Amino acid sequence: MSVRENASQNSAEQADETSQPESACKHGFRDDLTIAARGIMMGAADVVPGVSGGTVALIVGVYTRLVTALARFDTEFLGLLKAGQLTTAARHVDLRFLLVLGTGILTGIVSLARVINHLLSHHHELTFAAFYGLILASGLLIARRVTSWTLGRALLLVVAIFAAFWFTGAFTTSATADDTDISTWYIFICGCIAICAMILPGISGSFILLILGAYGTVIGMVSAVTKGNINSSNVLGLATFACGCLVGLLSFSKMLRWLLTKFQFTTLAALCGIMLGAVRGVWPFREVTISEDGHPNFGPNQWPSIEELWMPALVAVAAFCFVLALDWMAARWFAQHVPNKPST
Repeated sequence: MSVRENASQNSAEQADETSQPESACKHGFRDDLTIAARGIMMGAADVVPGVSGGTVALIVGVYTRLVTALARFDTEFLGLLKAGQLTTAARHVDLRFLLVLGTGILTGIVSLARVINHLLSHHHELTFAAFYGLILASGLLIARRVTSWTLGRALLLVVAIFAAFWFTGAFTTSATADDTDISTWYIFICGCIAICAMILPGISGSFILLILGAYGTVIGMVSAVTKGNINSSNVLGLATFACGCLVGLLSFSKMLRWLLTKFQFTTLAALCGIMLGAVRGVWPFREVTISEDGHPNFGPNQWPSIEELWMPALVAVAAFCFVLALDWMAARWFAQHVPNKPST
């Protein structure tokens, strides 16, 4: 994201700190439709590695409200539930907003899952090339948000790049090679980790799943269910993944909000390094096989010939430019609609 967006985000966060979530809950059906539409955009973004649902949430103006609502699942919320004050508890966590936004996110995910699964199965080189360009551009935008670089942050960036490069290679040569290697508990862990990306501008949950080697499996299960292929394996897998997402979201939302508030530039430097190093996991050229359930499984990376390289490279450049154009349009929108607050 741009520096201008960063300033706008900080202003919005300061405003949210002084406001109560109860007031945010006072909206009508038209507002619900608007929030649902924003959720659809977030869900669609989270299906595509490199386009963060958190970034989209920031662009469409629901990021701070989302993180604040999630962080309010605390002891006060539990106390209200225990006392039977259900209406007050719902207002405390902005429940109506979360339900409407969540419905939109789920709609966006389901709508694109079949498309992405088809592209991965039949056009995996060009699809991964697009992912490659999207992720590199997103990493660049995160680096631009770090407006105060220090030696420590630069070193952290380098360490994160090498760590992510090694980590991604370790997983892409094993976990993605065979769909049957992914157990139920691993799907749960992947859900716990990947969902955190929803509240992190710049890094997507799908990208995390790619790193962990579960992207093809999860997308394949969602695609199969939308096609009517509802069996015990797909239902159990998606239920396990959903439970992992719920646990991860409630467990890490407070910590992530604290990190972005207290150590914003340091956290963003680490995220940038992770994204730049982990592009190894979306290298377009690799062997691909299709499982009996229709899940694409990806083998080890390969080096292409010059003839095979030019088209994926063109797609990657186009995807890279798309993210930069999206950031430019978002910056213009903020400049026109979000007034600059005087510093105090």
